[in-house]
Amino acid sequence: MKICGVHFANNRPVLLQSLMTLRAALLASIVINFIIFPAILAMIEVWGDLTLVIDNIIIFIPYSMSICHLFTMWYNRKEISELFSEMKKDWTAQKNILQHEIMVQNAKISMNIIRFAYIIAALLVAMHNIPFWIGGIIPRTLTNLTDGERPLLMQTYYFYDVSVYMNFRLTAIGQSMSSSTAAMCYTTAGCIFYTFVLHVCGQLKILKHFIENIFNNNDNKNEISEKTLARLIKISVKRHQKLIKFSGIVENIFNMMFLQQFLGMMITISAEGFLIISMLVGDVEVPVVGLGFVVIYVIYCMIMTLMYCTGGEYLIASSNALHSAAYNSLWYNSGQTFRMEITMIINRAQRPLYITAGKFSPISLTTFTKFMKTTASYMSVLLAVKS
Repeated sequence: MKICGVHFANNRPVLLQSLMTLRAALLASIVINFIIFPAILAMIEVWGDLTLVIDNIIIFIPYSMSICHLFTMWYNRKEISELFSEMKKDWTAQKNILQHEIMVQNAKISMNIIRFAYIIAALLVAMHNIPFWIGGIIPRTLTNLTDGERPLLMQTYYFYDVSVYMNFRLTAIGQSMSSSTAAMCYTTAGCIFYTFVLHVCGQLKILKHFIENIFNNNDNKNEISEKTLARLIKISVKRHQKLIKFSGIVENIFNMMFLQQFLGMMITISAEGFLIISMLVGDVEVPVVGLGFVVIYVIYCMIMTLMYCTGGEYLIASSNALHSAAYNSLWYNSGQTFRMEITMIINRAQRPLYITAGKFSPISLTTFTKFMKTTASYMSVLLAVKS
């Protein structure tokens, strides 16, 4: 996100923070001026032709979402910085071998998923830009309504004459820069969310082991003191409250972003599926590179959506495991006061932690299946309208 002009360090000088904000505004203006606004004008020009409108939508919606992702990261940069600080405290705090292994395992999973997401994003940008710059191949449907003598990468309409060589080159460079910026913003925002969720899940797993073993030494041979037991329960409650607050901040940052994410991806994937079928049956003539680009585009959109849903599902499962851990602990070896306290932990843990899409619905694997069913139904409607 530093490349996109968003820095999460609050201790930087005001001048440097202003320069970073200026960089973010500059990159956002490039995407808006070279892609989003011209795409709206192009949609007006091609309105009435379903194939051309869909060709426009699969560019306009993802680029708009990437700007929304960038704005979300910039607007909540202080809160995100606080979350990273909390993560740093957890990593530097004293912990045993099991706790260290759990955190390292989740960190490795997060890094592997982040690398995979960036590789797919880089491949997508490369397949969209390299054929154009090397062989002049346009990975989309061409039309006389918006394309002049020299077609551009995206279906756009400008107020100036793009057939002039210098105007064409500068516009093409602007579109290529926009695609790289959009891919970085879109992917990085999702990876930051996944990093936070996996960290919370790791801490919940550590807390689960802690609660399971909190009464283990409280037997007749080695009786733990009431003072020590009270301290251990207090630690577990504080850590649980800390994780609840952490996940609440993540929810406040990302819930509106996920609402537009699911709505936008639902339209985009259904439109891309319709376009792929149209290409395969011969209704739409595009180069092989264009077909490959659209296929990878669909895979990328589905992977990012699935990544959010698996993160949400993992968070729900990890938080639900706490009440089972408290119930399975040797609470019957303790006094009545501590039994009441552990009951309160069980009651609170029965309300799982989750991330919602716009405060409407928790994101989980169930949400993903419903999302794919709705997307498939929309795609069938488009095919019926086309036929």
